[in-house]
Order: sequence, then C-alpha cells, then structure tokens
Amino acid sequence: MPVKEADPRAKALDAAFAAAQAAPAKPRDVPPPPEVDREAPFGRDEQGQPILKYGRNKDGSVRKSPAGRPAKDEQARTAAAEPETKPAAKTEKAALEVRDFSAPLMDAGETLWFGGSIVAKVGPQVPLLGRFVPGRKLAATMAVFDAERPRLAAALNLAAQHDAKARRLAEKLSDGEAGWALTCMFMVAPFTSATAAVWQTTDKHDVLAERELPGLDELAKRNEDALDRMFAKISHQMEAAQQAQAQAMVAEQNGQVNDG
Repeated sequence: MPVKEADPRAKALDAAFAAAQAAPAKPRDVPPPPEVDREAPFGRDEQGQPILKYGRNKDGSVRKSPAGRPAKDEQARTAAAEPETKPAAKTEKAALEVRDFSAPLMDAGETLWFGGSIVAKVGPQVPLLGRFVPGRKLAATMAVFDAERPRLAAALNLAAQHDAKARRLAEKLSDGEAGWALTCMFMVAPFTSATAAVWQTTDKHDVLAERELPGLDELAKRNEDALDRMFAKISHQMEAAQQAQAQAMVAEQNGQVNDG
C-alpha cells in the first residue's frame, strides 16, 4: 500500500529540529561580569589615567554626575495625587415607618411644663442657687409653653415622620426617658422647699410660719430628741456587745475546766 507523502509544513519542522541539534552546545559555566574599576567608572585613557567626564569631588574621587542641581527637564516628574473620589451621596433616604407620636408627646410636654413650673416656684427659694433661677420669667415661659404645647407636639410628630433625628427625639420623649428625672426632682422638692424656708427665716420674717411648717425652735428640739434616741441606741448596742463577749469568755473558761 503506497505511503502518503508528508505535509510540507512537517518537513520544515524536521529541518528546524535538525538545525537545532547541529548547533554548538551552550557553555555550562557563565563567565563572571568584568570587574568594575571604582577609581575610573568611565574607563581610563591611553596613559591609564581615569577619564574625568564630570571632574572630581572635593575628596578627590571621580564625579559620576554633573555638579549642581539637575536641570528642570531632568528632574523626576511627579504628578499631583488625584483626589479621592467619595461615593456619591445617597439621594434617597430610607423611608421611616409611619407612627403617630401625638398623644405621648402631649404627655411628655405636660411633664416638662409641670417640672419647669415647680423649678420656677421653688428654685428662687433655694439657698445659693436661688439667685440663678429667674422665677417670674421661667414661670411666664412655662405658661407660653403650655399654651403652645399642642402645636409643638404636632410639629415634632410631623418631623418624626421624615427625619431620623426628630424620630429619635420623639421616641425618647414618648418612652418616658425625660419623665423619670422630673419625677425624682418632684420627690426632692419638699425637702428643698423646707430647707429654703429654714434659711430664709429671720427674727423679723418667719417664712416657716407662712408655709405652715414647724418653727426653728421646734425643729431644733425634734433633732435633739432624735439625736438622744440615736445615742441611746448606740449605748444599748455597746452594752449588748459587752454582754455577749462576757458570756463567750465564761463559756470558753467552762469548756477548758471540763476538758481538764
């Protein structure tokens, strides 16, 4: 059976392969690079002296570059850093869930009005701090606030439907976070008021009597009686402790006798 003649391209590959095999073999050991003459980086002349392309330095060594600052065209080219691109601001805000805060805001407003009114009434009577509390102006402000309370609550309720900060404020007021501080203040108010009356009472002006409170002498007598009761209690506790200690010592001595 006759054999088909090989493709001409295959014959060309065979010829290239045969030529590669006939080429001389590569040297196994690579010769080291020529040694650099540090005293003559640009070579030497016919007399063996270093070629001074740029002259010499102050220490006598061959200068490798021109003296002075490099020309403007030869300076390294730097480009100003591109400004950081900030992500585009969101044009659409997340929609807030519709929630009506009207009723709780009205309650919170009433609490604020009541607290401010108490401060306006009692604050000026507090020793030292009273001069910093403008009682009449604060009371007048509370009157305006109480009159405008429905509109203020409606305005904050409207803002809370569209703005996250207003929503957080409305939630705080509605959850009663502002109420506990005022409640605490109301509980302290009687003590503050009575203390202010004590310090404001003089021989000519009995503020305690005006507020239907016990006089200075009676209050001082009550405190003396309470102090006597405290001393009696302490004395009784000390006697009881001494008796218990004596009984413990007797019990310990009896135990030692029985062991003997």
